[in-house]
Parts: sequence; structure tokens; C-alpha cells
Amino acid sequence: MRIRNELERKAAMHRIHELEPGDWIMDIKPFEKNRTDAQNRLSFKWYTEWGKSTGYGTEHHRNYCKLHFGVPILRRDRPEFADTYDRIIKPLSYEKKLDVMEFIDITSIMGVRQMTEYLNEIEQAAAIEGIKLTHPEDLYDEAMGLRRGNIT
Repeated sequence: MRIRNELERKAAMHRIHELEPGDWIMDIKPFEKNRTDAQNRLSFKWYTEWGKSTGYGTEHHRNYCKLHFGVPILRRDRPEFADTYDRIIKPLSYEKKLDVMEFIDITSIMGVRQMTEYLNEIEQAAAIEGIKLTHPEDLYDEAMGLRRGNIT
């Protein structure tokens, strides 16, 4: 149940008071929107731009970004991901790690804030290589949470 205002808070409290005593588990946490379509579109646009600039192609840069920027974010934020990654992927050679990124969920399991961090990392890394990724104003603003209703 999402609680956005006083009325919804009261409704949630009412539902809790109506519960019969028993063995219950409650998980209360701040709401985080799922990744936005704009974030997905911007990331793929940037993979393509970076891939064209270097000649390596879109898929190479997608895998590169997942390995270099996505994996560290998920290892930091999700201990179960870190454990699995360290046991299965970490021992592989660099080339095999890049190859396997095509088949591992990285960005698809990120939340909005993680994906925003990921996009910022991509942009900074490309800039270090002298590549300026485009900012289609409507897409960039929405993806990076610069419009009302998104993260700030």
C-alpha cells in the first residue's frame, strides 16, 4: 500500500488495527519508482553514440557500461548480488566478463536512483574519452529526474 497523504496514512492504520492477532510481517520503506522508460531510451541512445564514436558498436558499449558502472552499483547496494557475482563472474577473464554481461540482468534490476547514478557514470566516462553524449532535452530531463514527479 502506498501512503502519499494523511488520508492514505489513516486508511493504512485502520487496516492494521483490523488485523487479527497472529504471525504477521510488515515491510515499510520509502517508495521508489521503477526505472523509467526515459532512462532506458537514454541509456541505449548513449550506448549507440559511444559505440559509433569508438567503432566498437552498441552491444560492446552496453556490456562495457554494465560491467564497469552497473556491477559496482549493484555490488554496493545488493549483498546477494555481490555474493553471486564474486563467486561466479569475478573469477572470469575480463573478456569473458564482458561477454557474459549480455546475459546478466544489471540495469533491469536497478531502481530509479541507481539508474540515474549509472547514467551519470556513463556520461563522465565518455567525457574523459573526449566523447560528448547528446542530451535530447525532453528525454535527458525526464531520465535524470529533472521534471516534476521524478526524483530530484
